[in-house]
Amino acid sequence: MHSPDGKKILSASYDKTVKEWDAATGECLKTLAGHMMEVNGALYSPDGEKILSFSYDKTIKEWDVGTGECIKTMTGHKKSVNKAEYSKDGKRILSDSLDGTIKEWDVNTGKCLKTHKQKDNPIIIGYPTNDTNIKLKTKENKIYILDTSGQEERELINVPGLLIQGCSFKNLHPDSDLSAESKNLMRRYGAEIDE
Repeated sequence: MHSPDGKKILSASYDKTVKEWDAATGECLKTLAGHMMEVNGALYSPDGEKILSFSYDKTIKEWDVGTGECIKTMTGHKKSVNKAEYSKDGKRILSDSLDGTIKEWDVNTGKCLKTHKQKDNPIIIGYPTNDTNIKLKTKENKIYILDTSGQEERELINVPGLLIQGCSFKNLHPDSDLSAESKNLMRRYGAEIDE
């Protein structure tokens, strides 16, 4: 993952660390150590001032980019944290775990705001760029729009014979049997569909 200005790159490793690199020279700028098990991923906050890392040790850590110090550790998942990301405004975090839950966190306090239990896999989470109250998930070979309160679930598309392996539409064939409404909804959530 690169920094918002494109000048730095993050790597997450099985050696339990996150490293920040200079994108131009390849020099390692700092090493963030603190996870107890392998780190599954790392990314910058939208303003580029913090780093978020998530690990097989069931935790999410937030780091200060300037000092490399751990600001907070978020605990609550019972298994490996596979993915975590900031909302567009940087005020919230979504995390997805092998324990079958998605948690939403307050960045300022590090406290869990909501826990969503998910019974179906695979689950793809994410904050769309235009609406931080909505995320996508897959279930039973269908794609759903789910608000973060968990109270509204709306089917996005259901195309017979289409094996959905995740919420990405960039490789759909332009002749796919989709309605105009489905295509418009998909574009709203980042799809790139050739006509």
